[in-house]
Amino acid sequence: MNKKELLQRCRVFEQGYVEVGQLIYDWGNASKGLKETHDAVLALEEEGDQPYLYYEVSAFNYLLSHGLTEAKVLKRLLNKHEETLDIETKQVLTHMMEHPAYWSFFSVVEALDDDFFTIKDLLSGEIHQLYSTRLLSLAKDSDIGNKHFLTLVYSNGECLQTAGVLRFNALPVSDLSFFCSLFHHKADTALNGAMLKDVIKAHYLEFFKLDTISFAPEAIQGDETIKQMWQPFTLKEFDITDLGGEWDTVELGNQIKYNMVEPDETMWSLPKGEFLFSGFLTMEGMLVRDVKTGAMGLSTSTATAYIFNSALLKRSYPNLFLPEKPSVSISIPLASLLMEMDIEVPWSHFKKIIFTPHKALKKLLYGEDSYIVPSDDKTFELTDCPVPSLELQSLFFQPLEESDLFVFDEGPTTLSAFNALTGGKFKDEYFEVGLPTFIEEAFVEYFTHETLSYVLANSFFWILFHTGKDWLNARSYAIEMLKLMPGIILHHYEKPEHFISDFSLFTKKILSTRGMCSLKARPLPYQIEYGLYDIKGSEAFYSLVEGVNA
Repeated sequence: MNKKELLQRCRVFEQGYVEVGQLIYDWGNASKGLKETHDAVLALEEEGDQPYLYYEVSAFNYLLSHGLTEAKVLKRLLNKHEETLDIETKQVLTHMMEHPAYWSFFSVVEALDDDFFTIKDLLSGEIHQLYSTRLLSLAKDSDIGNKHFLTLVYSNGECLQTAGVLRFNALPVSDLSFFCSLFHHKADTALNGAMLKDVIKAHYLEFFKLDTISFAPEAIQGDETIKQMWQPFTLKEFDITDLGGEWDTVELGNQIKYNMVEPDETMWSLPKGEFLFSGFLTMEGMLVRDVKTGAMGLSTSTATAYIFNSALLKRSYPNLFLPEKPSVSISIPLASLLMEMDIEVPWSHFKKIIFTPHKALKKLLYGEDSYIVPSDDKTFELTDCPVPSLELQSLFFQPLEESDLFVFDEGPTTLSAFNALTGGKFKDEYFEVGLPTFIEEAFVEYFTHETLSYVLANSFFWILFHTGKDWLNARSYAIEMLKLMPGIILHHYEKPEHFISDFSLFTKKILSTRGMCSLKARPLPYQIEYGLYDIKGSEAFYSLVEGVNA
């Protein structure tokens, strides 16, 4: 077939695909199960940051993934609409029925004339000719052209054509394979087209959270690509001092986390040990241990660090088997996405302690943990508020909804109390996400930085729970928060007074209107600016927060 004939065939199939797509759209929306997910994709627009068209085409793509890939569905559509279809559309539908569409994860080898491309399917390794009027503009974009594409494709008998959304990302096949394994009932199954289709059909909403990292680049440190590497193992007995060097430790329940802060000279001779003193950040590794079960994990960010830390462990525990390569090695964009998803991962057992900052890291990121209260503010200090231990302070970095610090009661009495205080204004939100999440989201929306927001929310809950029965200045709360977590707060505020003013405004504008605390009197503008107005915890708050795991 010459080029002109091939181009004409592609255009006929393109038009036929449009007609078949409409049939699939109508069929999908007539199915209760498919329509629910279709509508759920559209509903993401309410809190999303993409144009409505993105959610519209993504929802349609969901229906295509169920209709265009299944010969039985296409045959049913042909039988139902055969009499009303024109000859060309009928021929296209018949061909698609015999050659259903499939998901292809591919890279562009070469852009040809007239919207033709040579592509490589990254799962099968096969080379194909592809026709797509939508791919050219993406391939020309310097931020997109070198990425990998993920889309439905169908054959017209001579070449492939694309259907639906052309998604893209920089993930290697190994990342996509790992991501799919988290959803698939047979996690050790090699990724192929059938598995990819099954995962996308069954987990469309979760799977295409990949779109949020479409533009994320690889993370590079020196000559190495930064990864999230993980290797589980078990040691019945373990003592961190056996490894040598100095380690920073964090304890959380039955778990301990170890981060090396200072290597010793005996480590030079270990494999890759020469990099310890020239690329320490690249060499950093983390060990976690469940002291009750002996389960452990080694997490590193580079292959070099994994080789070194494996050798370090084997030096002290020669009977320990660790593979040459870690069982998990994924890109930082994917690892960051998984942190935000409620999905089981190989390190889930240690997830909370892994993401609890250790003392050295907190100092590196947020500065010294000290705040000297000025003499003029001494009268505002709350001397009766207990100071949490360092172990408890580590819990201040957790979201309220996952809190190991507070004991919450979200029963009918609590909800009624909050509804009464707020006049039922937030009733739907309370029931939709739960009270801790609703309140936490108010902190995140106002202060914008997630970790800062978690720290402020937990600090406020701590102080209010212990001292909020009495009328106290809002300024006092801000000062106590500065004393508790000065490093991270002053990392985001140039001066303490700026934070005091901002938190005072937040308390008046947000916390009091959402039923968390009561105002003794309506504050004047200057009182809000300096936090010179009295608040105390509401009965609704004490109904919600039953206790503290101190």
